[in-house]
Amino acid sequence: MQNLTTYTEEGDERFRLVMQNSFEVVVIINAKGIIKYLSPAITAMLGFELEELVEQNFFEFLPDELIHGVRNDLTRIMHKLGATRIIKLRIADKDGEQRHLEMKAQNLLGQPGVDGILLNIRDVSELAQREQDLAKAHARADEMKRLKASLLANMSHEIRTPLTSILGYAALIGELVPGEARAMAEAIEQSSKRLAETVSSVLALAQLEGEGIEICTVEANINEEVDGVVASLAELAAAKKLALTMRAPDESIRARVDRSFLRRILDNLIGNALKFTEKGGVIVELGAYEKFIAINVHDTGIGIDPSFLPQVFDDFEQESTGLSRLHEGTGLGLAITRRLVEALNGEIEVTSTKGQGTSFWVRLPRTPLTAELSALSCADELLRCVSDGDAPAFDRAHGLSMLLIEDNEPIRSLLVRELRKIGCVEAFSDAESALLRAQNEDFDVVLMDISLPGMNGLEALERLRSTRGYERRPIVAVTAHAMPGDEERFLKAGFSHYLCKPFVPSDLLNLVTGLTAA
Repeated sequence: MQNLTTYTEEGDERFRLVMQNSFEVVVIINAKGIIKYLSPAITAMLGFELEELVEQNFFEFLPDELIHGVRNDLTRIMHKLGATRIIKLRIADKDGEQRHLEMKAQNLLGQPGVDGILLNIRDVSELAQREQDLAKAHARADEMKRLKASLLANMSHEIRTPLTSILGYAALIGELVPGEARAMAEAIEQSSKRLAETVSSVLALAQLEGEGIEICTVEANINEEVDGVVASLAELAAAKKLALTMRAPDESIRARVDRSFLRRILDNLIGNALKFTEKGGVIVELGAYEKFIAINVHDTGIGIDPSFLPQVFDDFEQESTGLSRLHEGTGLGLAITRRLVEALNGEIEVTSTKGQGTSFWVRLPRTPLTAELSALSCADELLRCVSDGDAPAFDRAHGLSMLLIEDNEPIRSLLVRELRKIGCVEAFSDAESALLRAQNEDFDVVLMDISLPGMNGLEALERLRSTRGYERRPIVAVTAHAMPGDEERFLKAGFSHYLCKPFVPSDLLNLVTGLTAA
C-alpha cells in the first residue's frame, strides 16, 4: 500500500506541504479508481479518518446514479497527460448527510511522485443550498407574477363587464326620459366612464410594473394610427370648443410598432392636452426620420410649473393635489405613457411654459423596411383590396342579419335592444347553440364574447371560421379582456374587429354600421 510517506519520499517537499495544509481535499486515485492518497482535510470535510478511505475504491462512495457519469468524465481525461475536467458530485459524509462537492480532476498518470489522477475537491454545499434557495425564490416570484397577472386580468374583466351594463342602460335611459331624469342618467354615464378610465389606468400600471406585457410589433401605417386617435377625440375637442389639428407628411409613414402601445401613448398625450386646455387647441405633429419617428403633441393650455417638470412622469403625481386640486384623475396617464414609450425603446420629453402651453415629444425607433418586406406589404395591401371586393357587400345599413353570443343577461338584453335598430339579431348565451344556428343561417355579422360557458370565444371562432361562408365574414370580439396585448392576440387569432368593454351603445352601432359599407 502506498501511503503519504511513499509519496513524500518520491515527491517534492513543497508539494507535500501544499497537500498537507490545503483547505481543499487532495485525493490521488489510480487508473482503476483506488484511492492511493488523501490529504488530512478529508476529516474536516466528511468526517472520515484517512485509514478508512485509503486503498478503497473511490466510486463506492458515490451515489449509484452518479457513478457512470463520473467514471466517463475521468476516462476522458486519461487519454491525455495533464488533461483536466471539473466535475460536480454528491457524497454522503460519515453521518450520512449529503454534501455537494466540486472536483477538479487532472491526469498525472506516470508522473513522478503522483502517478495517478489528482483530484482537488472543495465543499460547495452552502453555495449549492443558496442556488437551490435562489431557484425556489425565482420559482415563487414567477408564480406570484403569474398569479398577479391572472388576478389583474380577472379584475379587469369582472369590473368592465358590469360597467358595460351601467354605461349602456344609463345612455338608454337618457334617450327615453326627459328633463331632470335625463340629466341624472347622463351623470351616471359620465361617472361610469370616469370609473372605467381609473380602472384601466391602475390595471395598466400594475401590468407594466409586473413586466408581464408581451410586445407585439406589426407593420403599420403610422399616419392612419395617429389620425384614428385624433378622430376618436374630435368630439371631446368640439365639446370644449377647441381646435384639434393633425400635421403629417403627405407620404404615408410605415414602420413596425406595437399598435396597441402606440394608440395608448397617443390617446394619453392628446387626451391629457385637451383636458388641461380651455382656449385655443391642440396640434399633433408627425414626422419621420431615418432612424426614428417623431410625434409632438402641443397644446395652448395652462402649462406646467418648472418646479414640477421633473416629477411629471412619476406615478400618481399631479401638479394640483390635495383638497384644492383643480383636475380629476389618478395622475397615472403620463406615468403609463412613459413606461409604454420605454417598452418600445423610445424616448419622451416635455417642455412647458406656465400659462402658455405644453409640448410632449416622443421618439420611437424606426426599423427600416427591406425591399422584400415593402413588396410584401404592397402585396398584402392588394390582397386586402381583392378580399374586400370578394367579401359580401352590405348595401343596407338597416337590414343586417346579426348573431350575438353573450352570456351576461343584462348586457345581452341591452345589445339586442340596440342592434335591432339596424337589423335583425339572434342572441345566444353559449357558443355551442350559436354555432348550430350559424350552420343553418347566413349571418352578415357575428358579435362574440370571449369568456363563455363551455366553449370559449377563441374556440368558437376557430369552429366558425371553418364553417362554409364564414371564412372572411366580420366576426367581432366584444369582450372585457382589455389588458395590453389582448386586442392583438384576438385579431391574430382571426377576429376581424375588437370592441372593448365597457362601451356605450353608440360605439357598438358605429362599429357594426361601419361594416356595412359597400
